[in-house]
Amino acid sequence: MKAQALGNRHLAAARFFGAAVLANLGLLAAHTPTGYLGAHGELTRVSAQFIGLQLSLALLGVVALLLGHPAGRLLGVAVLTINMGFFVLSIFADPVAAGALVLWQAVVLVRLVERPAALRTAVGTDWVQVYGPALRHVLTVSLVAWTVALGFRVLTHPLAAGLCGLLAAVAIVGSLPFLNLLWRSGLRWKLALPVVSLILIVASIGSLGRASIAAAAFESLVLVTLLSRLPIHAELASRFLRQPPALVVGTFVLLIVAGTVLLSFPAASVGEQPLAPVDAVFTAASAACVTGLTVVDTGTDLSFLGQLVVLMLIQAGGLGILVLSGFAASFLGEGLGLRGRRALGESLDLAAGDASRLVRFIVVSTLTLEAIGASVLAFAFAAAGSPPIEAAWRGVFHAVSAFCNAGFALWPDSVVGFRSHPPVLLTVAALIVAGGLGFPVLIAAWARIRRRRSALRTHARIVVSVTAALIAIGAVGYAAGEWNRSLHGLSIGDKLLGALFQSVTLRTAGFNMADLSMIAPFTFLWMLVLMFIGASPGGTGGGIKTTTAAVLAMAVPVVVKGSHRAVVFGRAVPLEAVFRAAAILVVALGAALGVLTALLLTQPIPFEPLLFETISALGTVGLSLGVTPELDVFGKLTITAAMLIGRVGPLTLVLLLGRRGPGRLRYPEARIMVG
Repeated sequence: MKAQALGNRHLAAARFFGAAVLANLGLLAAHTPTGYLGAHGELTRVSAQFIGLQLSLALLGVVALLLGHPAGRLLGVAVLTINMGFFVLSIFADPVAAGALVLWQAVVLVRLVERPAALRTAVGTDWVQVYGPALRHVLTVSLVAWTVALGFRVLTHPLAAGLCGLLAAVAIVGSLPFLNLLWRSGLRWKLALPVVSLILIVASIGSLGRASIAAAAFESLVLVTLLSRLPIHAELASRFLRQPPALVVGTFVLLIVAGTVLLSFPAASVGEQPLAPVDAVFTAASAACVTGLTVVDTGTDLSFLGQLVVLMLIQAGGLGILVLSGFAASFLGEGLGLRGRRALGESLDLAAGDASRLVRFIVVSTLTLEAIGASVLAFAFAAAGSPPIEAAWRGVFHAVSAFCNAGFALWPDSVVGFRSHPPVLLTVAALIVAGGLGFPVLIAAWARIRRRRSALRTHARIVVSVTAALIAIGAVGYAAGEWNRSLHGLSIGDKLLGALFQSVTLRTAGFNMADLSMIAPFTFLWMLVLMFIGASPGGTGGGIKTTTAAVLAMAVPVVVKGSHRAVVFGRAVPLEAVFRAAAILVVALGAALGVLTALLLTQPIPFEPLLFETISALGTVGLSLGVTPELDVFGKLTITAAMLIGRVGPLTLVLLLGRRGPGRLRYPEARIMVG
């Protein structure tokens, strides 16, 4: 009980301390030019007086809470109530900053006035159980403070720098006992990255930017390691892993929410004004769902920070949160558990035992291929006249965007400026194909290189065969329809390369090297078919998948011949695969019909561009006929939902909403005439 009370006091003090510091930081973040808080980065006389009073009371309250004195909670309630009243009058002027601060203060106030038993988080005397929740809260608040100071461009203000430095100092000092615990537990290899971050912090003294990055890196590493050891981690993981569809959808929704918050900061935009909320949601969803549809120009409207956020969303969305979580668990030495391996295996279509072992191969192979592609593209961009640093950044951005089949580019016209530059087009196309083949195929290819037998050999042969056929047919079709239209003015070699590139990028990648407003009706129809089919299972692309189309195509001769089972490469196709493919097709068509109907009823835009936009969003392609910025708020939100459906898969949403019954009842068969 003594350990529980000690843990409760530290947690309450950490919450109160974090809320008080964030309130002071909010004085600089809030933007009320005509109010008493002032504009961004401005410290008014009223604000300065508030800081003096609030910090004095907060310091006394934190000390009293740590000592267990009853005055601690009274001071906490008083300070938090004052904070709420101070910012609530500014909500209408700045609903984002002021509203978030009021909400944070209200939550901490509710937690503070709860009975001590409600704050109990420890059962025992283990250091992590007693002090872990308080340390976790301080680390989280410190990371939030760094994000707010950077996002609102106030980090250079002495007050902001001082508050962030104070939080970082408390977080670092509070983390030292935990690091010592890891050292004494024999887990010394886990200390490598945090220790490197500490060294970088010391080495960066005098440079606020480098020191803040090193401090944020240290806090993030310690927080992740700490979370993996808290009981709440296992509890949440157990709940989510019981329903893999809920896990997949939930992780993408959380990723979109996090991206929306980051892109809403003024520092994410080039101008003084931040992105509109709906544009931030749309951009975050497009990046997380690796689609590429845009309502703002990534290269000119977003700052370097905004572009970096988009890149991180693309990488996380392409690999998948489940794969990244599995890699982090393997890196930290924490097992995924049977349910974790099963959920990961289901998402990758692998055996549960293989999933946990090969997730590291997936991450390492992805980063390796992206690094190779980034190097080639960087040299190509530098040769085209870009400065070295700019060429390197563009190489990394487009390599990740290409491998993840995202289609985001740092030029308003995508890669039209490189339509006669084979190194760029071929590298981007190769990365698109590698990412679109799917991780199971990459695993099978690696097994073949190492001369090992793979259980995925038949799947890999189907994927490679269908992909090659679609690329070839798509290139021929695009060349036939666009030879003297969108490809006009190019040499014969550039026309052939352009047709090949467009055929590759049509299936979920979204890069463009031609003016799509000039395409012929035949090309328009063929593009819809390729976008609808998409990439392959277990990869970074969308669509109904190449194997789904292949299984449905193989089922047709079976019906015609009256056979009982389709056979491919000497292997019988399971009936379950046929049923699943048919279900995916029906649900995808239903989703397309629903999205298109909603757009036609609300948007004053012709049918063909809206149809193209719908299939592009559901296939996570990212190509557009130029109508994306013309959509109103409802239209943008509709396309956002379509991108999410396309990324997680329509059937996943159906499985999430449906219930799997025991299937014990058996009914007599009915004779139904079909066709």
